[in-house]
Amino acid sequence: MPPPKTVEAIYQDYRNRREGLVLALLDDNKELYAAAGPDRENLCLYGHPDGNWSVDLPSEEVPPELPEPVLGINFARDGMDRKDWLALCAVHSDAWLMSLAFFYSARFDADGRAELFSLINQHPTVYEVVTGRVARNKMYKRKVPKQQTAAAAAAVASQAAALAAFEEPNPFVRPDYQAADQPLPTGRLLVADDVSPALTGRQAELFWPDDGKWYLIQFNAIYLDQRKADVQYATGEFEQLDLDEDVLTTALEAGLCPSLLFPEGAAARAAEWQRLGRFTPLTRAAGGEVLDAGGAQVGRLRPLSCPEDLRAAEREAGAAEGVVVMDASDWQIIPAENLVAAYQRNPKATLLAAAPDAAAARVMLEALEAGTDGVLLRTESAAEVRALAAYLQQRRQQGAARLGYEAATVTAVLPVGMGDRACVDLCSILEPGEGLLVGSFARSMFLVHCECTESAYIASRPFRVNAGPVHAYLQLPAGRTGYLSELRSGQEVLVAAADGTTRTALVGRVKIEARPLVLVEAELPDGDRCSALLQNAETVRLVGPAGGAAPAGSTRQDRVGAAIAGPAAAAAAAAAGSSAAAAAGSSAAAAAAAASPAEEGFVWQLGEHSGGGDPAAASRAPPGVAPAAAAQAAPAWRATSVSELAPGDRLFVLRQAGARHTGVAIQEAITER
Repeated sequence: MPPPKTVEAIYQDYRNRREGLVLALLDDNKELYAAAGPDRENLCLYGHPDGNWSVDLPSEEVPPELPEPVLGINFARDGMDRKDWLALCAVHSDAWLMSLAFFYSARFDADGRAELFSLINQHPTVYEVVTGRVARNKMYKRKVPKQQTAAAAAAVASQAAALAAFEEPNPFVRPDYQAADQPLPTGRLLVADDVSPALTGRQAELFWPDDGKWYLIQFNAIYLDQRKADVQYATGEFEQLDLDEDVLTTALEAGLCPSLLFPEGAAARAAEWQRLGRFTPLTRAAGGEVLDAGGAQVGRLRPLSCPEDLRAAEREAGAAEGVVVMDASDWQIIPAENLVAAYQRNPKATLLAAAPDAAAARVMLEALEAGTDGVLLRTESAAEVRALAAYLQQRRQQGAARLGYEAATVTAVLPVGMGDRACVDLCSILEPGEGLLVGSFARSMFLVHCECTESAYIASRPFRVNAGPVHAYLQLPAGRTGYLSELRSGQEVLVAAADGTTRTALVGRVKIEARPLVLVEAELPDGDRCSALLQNAETVRLVGPAGGAAPAGSTRQDRVGAAIAGPAAAAAAAAAGSSAAAAAGSSAAAAAAAASPAEEGFVWQLGEHSGGGDPAAASRAPPGVAPAAAAQAAPAWRATSVSELAPGDRLFVLRQAGARHTGVAIQEAITER
């Protein structure tokens, strides 16, 4: 075989030899280990231009015709852990591959070498792949060499002309190609039946979740036994695709893949895929049993193909335990409804349904309104995974019930001394109006606002809630409560908004520090009292209705949104106050709403006015502002700093049953004093 002389030829040689070395050190590592016995002479690990590998003696020529791999890999084999030995072989293999590539390119100029290295550098090193630091088929974005001089450009053109003498130019490759935001409307999504050798030479578009773009590719080869394909991008880069791996990475990125079911005998693939992300691998045994990594049965597949199978499954529902996967290949809606009804009476079993696509999964999850407990999505299309993720997200948002707050009137704000307070940093950005529900008693929780607003002393930190001292209760998902002192990284908490909507977020960290505390006491419309302890700091804010204005003569600032100054602020605050009073329906709240707002101040409007509105609001519109515009500008909530909170202000309070650490309400026979 003649030595490669052009950039593309040398790169192809590098790529093929690298594939052979990765094959040896990963898939064939047992054969490699056996071949590299320490009883033999100095051995070298070779990667060949045809993509194969071998362990052999070095060349007898001195000096050799080509750079040789490192000598004596077999002598280190038994003195090291196997993983460490394979990693050592990988490092030396990378060095040999680079020496070969630059041996071939010795006559290139600086730009030619830069072009070659940019092609090579698209691939992770053999060492990165073998040690699991990078996915096997990962392709880095190609770094384009710096602007070429006229002489360098002429040299590259000369190399291109030389290449053209050996090969016909590929009209598919267009160096100026730009990826698209949307796929071509004339195409369609590939399905499993499309994957065949007939795809070779055909073009398709590949979606990259990294940047949300569609890239034009051409299939160069299809390997059905390995479920892989060699493709070339329109920009000229090459990549080997794992035809199933794209589905996995999409599921991991969407948070849909806590478990993955593999066929029997696919342990090697399961281990390889676990390098891409963390999930629980399960195995489907020949008899339909679902086994965990240790071989223990955790569930089973229940095939349904006729009415007799359905009746038998209904009879089994009462005594079933663990996970049962309903697998109806031909008809789905009726089996789903019947089995959902049967399994609702059995708390020991979890019913899942096998679905070929997102539409079928939706049918299963909505059967009899309750739906199955989950789905097993059988698909080879990443688009179906994204469609299912979008549906589940929409379902979570629509299914969350709004919280019903009551407006409590502040009766006292008292500094009480030092205590250990918990500052909760979440893994999500919170929006204005959002925060955590916290209280000294679980039956009455205050909405503590996130630190999303700038202050004179500290920058905005919209992921943070300065929640309160360690004894305080915190509202958690699924109707549970917990102590702030119990929060841990990775735990899920409930984020509540001023309009009553909720969502969940993960805890990133909890900082517990000694800080000065302030006691906030308030009275609910029926006379019940509630309280919360918080850090005495300007950045700690409680959320309440926008009409909870300070008594006349107060000079404090009420921070709720975008600046409206002077008389406009007074009109907005008064209008919002009246509507909030009407919603509360109490004489005390109405009196507080009617109190005159400060003559000067700022109302930073972020929320939307959701109340019915004050009939007199139009008459209070500032000069030059239409009455309708003034009413529309009135916010529905505001966040007030505890350093500015005063008796008479009103705050949102969530009143509910007592402590529910397990989801079961506990009646607190305690009087707050």
